[in-house]
Amino acid sequence: MTAAPIPPESLDPPGPGAPPRGVLEWFWRGKSLRQVRNYRESLSTVEQARLARAQVALELADRARDPIDPLRSGSSLALSISLYREAAYWALLCQDESFSGQTLAELFQSLPRALFEDAIGAHKLPDLELALVGRTFVETAALAAEQLPIDASLAHEFVHRLLARKLQPATRTGRLLLQRAVRTLGLLALLLIAVWGGSAAVHRATQKPDLAAGKPWRASSSLDTCKPAEHMCTSTRTDIFFHTVEEVEPWVEFDLGRPTTFSVVEVTNRSDCCTDRAVPLAIEVSSDQKTWREVSRRSDTFNEWRAKFKPQTARYVRLRSLRRTLLHLEKVAVRAS
Repeated sequence: MTAAPIPPESLDPPGPGAPPRGVLEWFWRGKSLRQVRNYRESLSTVEQARLARAQVALELADRARDPIDPLRSGSSLALSISLYREAAYWALLCQDESFSGQTLAELFQSLPRALFEDAIGAHKLPDLELALVGRTFVETAALAAEQLPIDASLAHEFVHRLLARKLQPATRTGRLLLQRAVRTLGLLALLLIAVWGGSAAVHRATQKPDLAAGKPWRASSSLDTCKPAEHMCTSTRTDIFFHTVEEVEPWVEFDLGRPTTFSVVEVTNRSDCCTDRAVPLAIEVSSDQKTWREVSRRSDTFNEWRAKFKPQTARYVRLRSLRRTLLHLEKVAVRAS
């Protein structure tokens, strides 16, 4: 096989032109999608005609190679190889408008070997050449039954790869759409993170201080000493800061140090288990630790509870479970409005 002096660029897979640039194009891929969608229309009239003939011949060849219903007259494999020869002829010519040849054998002789090796592989090329141009259709029809499917499979693979090579730009649509989807979702994620981060920052900046932070507290009883900084209590990995024994109406109480005005108590329940133990839970306030008044109550199970009520002025805040149970919480915060 000898190679004609064809420019090296003729061996490269065809493309729709230089890729569009710009930030918007990188993100949305609009121009690139239009390019690949219009790729076939951008081919010359000669290339379009050759491509259409190759596709028709290939479809007929594939149907003959693997018919839906077996032919009554016998195997159609020899016929499929003849059709693959025609499909291969047009598929080779449609690779470049400058390619020419009157027969498939002439194209095998004149076109660069690299074009064939790229489509079928160097190790399969001698067998392919024998199947398509080394035998006449009469010799093909006389082949042993075990050789026919081998030749038909080689021809099938060769033509399909040639057309896939030619239509490679048009197949980029799915990849471009995937890029658009991934980048859109990525941008949305960044925006959501930014909004969430901004909201959290605003919340932190506008949130009133915790009036109970660092203040003395006590519980009605203690099952064990909890170490929330070490995430341990009662030999269990947990973030609770106290744990009562099972008793009637267990409670935890905070001393704000002096009469203080507040209207919000935030309660974080135990998160690793047993959230139902805390309820029903009442929030009570007192100025002397003797007379208590209830300002809020929660009866349904919760993970976090932000109890808001009319401003109260008191020194003591108590959370009391209204039944026989164990009480354990992760955090309690007291805030002004």
